[in-house]
Amino acid sequence: MGDQRYNFVNIYAPTNPTERRSFFDSLPKYFFPNSIVIVAGDFNCIESERDKFGGNVTISSDLKDLHDIYHLVDIWRKTHGRQTQCTWFNSSKTIGSRLDKFFIAQNLVSHVVGCEIFPCVFSDHDSVNLILDLGDVFSHGPGLWRLNLASLDDETFCAQVEEIISNHVLYQDSFPTIHEWWDFLKTSIKLAAQEF
Repeated sequence: MGDQRYNFVNIYAPTNPTERRSFFDSLPKYFFPNSIVIVAGDFNCIESERDKFGGNVTISSDLKDLHDIYHLVDIWRKTHGRQTQCTWFNSSKTIGSRLDKFFIAQNLVSHVVGCEIFPCVFSDHDSVNLILDLGDVFSHGPGLWRLNLASLDDETFCAQVEEIISNHVLYQDSFPTIHEWWDFLKTSIKLAAQEF
């Protein structure tokens, strides 16, 4: 997974069932080729009686094609089995539904540390938190080093650089070309700056 691309698609699905079906059918146009897809947000529908309590239970089949064709997993349901927990409640708390979800690519499932629902004080929906352990997935190497320009204001550092330059000037004739000497000098200053 080291060179893998991730495609995050955040959604707010329509509440109208006809519009919602069309909305889910249009989602794949936002899936990047050769990337691991994560679709998250308010799906405004449920797929199981376990995703609702109170009121009439209307099961939606709108998502089935999406997660079957694209091998997406409702990761909260996968990690919590038959448990019921809701992300939205009516004002009297007599009806609740799990409308907010993470659908993740099948090959991410083994990297899931947890997926939990937590209260959210600034919304009428609770939040769903997904934690992934991607380990060493992002191995970009040491990166590009840049000199901390603030070190140029330090007298000790500047004296150290002056001494490095003076010493290297003495050995300039030992190098086959001025270019090789210059590269060696720059490397020496870089190492001193990193250590400083």
